[in-house]
Amino acid sequence: MNELLKQKQLLHLLKDDEMLFNELLSNSKESIIIIDKNYQISEWNVATEILTEIPKENITGKNFFEVLPQVLPKLEKNSHLKKILGKNIRNVFEKEEPGFLNKLIHLGISNKKNEKKHIRALLITIQQKHDTYLCIISKDITEEKLFQRTVHQNEKHLNILFNNDAIGIAMSRPDGDIYKANNKFIEIAGYSAEELKSLKLIDLIHPHDKQDEIELFEKTKKEKGKKYSLKKRVTRKNGEVLWVRSHVNFQWSAENQLEMIVVFLEDISSQKKAEDALRESERKHRFVAEKASDIIYSVSLDKKITFYNRVAERIFEVPIEELTKHEYSHLMLPKDKEFAKKLHEERLGGKRPPIFRHAFKTPKGKIIHLEFSVNPLFDDHNNVIGSMGIARDITDRVMAEEKLNDKNIQLEELVKTKDKLLSVIAHDLKDPFNVLIGFSDLILEQYDDLSDKDKIRYVQQINSAANSGFNLLNN
Repeated sequence: MNELLKQKQLLHLLKDDEMLFNELLSNSKESIIIIDKNYQISEWNVATEILTEIPKENITGKNFFEVLPQVLPKLEKNSHLKKILGKNIRNVFEKEEPGFLNKLIHLGISNKKNEKKHIRALLITIQQKHDTYLCIISKDITEEKLFQRTVHQNEKHLNILFNNDAIGIAMSRPDGDIYKANNKFIEIAGYSAEELKSLKLIDLIHPHDKQDEIELFEKTKKEKGKKYSLKKRVTRKNGEVLWVRSHVNFQWSAENQLEMIVVFLEDISSQKKAEDALRESERKHRFVAEKASDIIYSVSLDKKITFYNRVAERIFEVPIEELTKHEYSHLMLPKDKEFAKKLHEERLGGKRPPIFRHAFKTPKGKIIHLEFSVNPLFDDHNNVIGSMGIARDITDRVMAEEKLNDKNIQLEELVKTKDKLLSVIAHDLKDPFNVLIGFSDLILEQYDDLSDKDKIRYVQQINSAANSGFNLLNN
């Protein structure tokens, strides 16, 4: 009912704003049919198409009374109801007091498969550009009807339901007094059937969860809601605490009086322990990731960064939130981007690339070098859904390698210079040694035949060549 009244208020508020009015019609979960003064259907929104399984294009512009039998086939057989409905709709445009206007009515409709659905409808009028339109706002209450029927099933069906060992079921009066419970509920609570009859539903709830339960209960009751669900703890008779998933259903009378409360309890203690263990494991892994000295990250198929640990903030000198707005390669140096693209494609093919390097330029202009080890990520069906990697900052190592490379180049140049110098020296020393060897050989071979004058002249040549070579070495 609240949904229909809310739609009524929105229709009146937005009727003069065409864009917002159309937006409301498109997004409304409730069926909205608008009829003009000529009884032609001007609006038949998406929710109405789903409810009736009749496309809008097959309906718009047609006379409402001609279309009505498609939606309400039983109307043709009930001439009295057809006459009343027709009279009330016509009275809307004749400005008389219609019997159905602004009143909730319940109808049964059939779809193409002849499956019956129950709807709750509200008929209102709206004024647009000085014209009056009839608006029928409807809500599918088939599930609600089915639930009501289930609750009122005979004792045999109720016993079948209660013998379900998987779900605990209890029924209580509006004040919370338990008057019936199945075996599973008795097992969960730890009380006997007779002991439960002396308790209220709230008595079973753990003290730490009572306030949440009370607030949800009162809110649902105040809004005439049908149900609410909650994960909570119950305290058994022996003091043991169990985690349960509860679904609390309200049974209302036709006069909107609360008649009964039905509670479904599912023991999720094992599941809760598993969830707690998983959270603890995730907490430990996150702690390890955040305390690691290397960047740990993951990349989606569309090259977006889906996770970075906090090390990335320090290395890239930018908040993680800013990093995850872009593709993983947006800070990469242009010379590495093509190589990165090739590696990404290999990961999508399920191949694990070898360890590799990329260079990046931070927003502050600093050049950093990272060494990567990356593995593809697979889903349960062995499909690649992205990649996860570890990146280590090797900027200092790369700079040291570059310095070492520069030193090697300098050393090679020195060696070349040395070799050139030795070659020059060797060439220049040949002439003095040729003189020394030539004249000394001549003296040794012809010593007795040479005159003293020739001997002195040869010795002078030897002395000159020796001094010349000595001076060359000194230079």
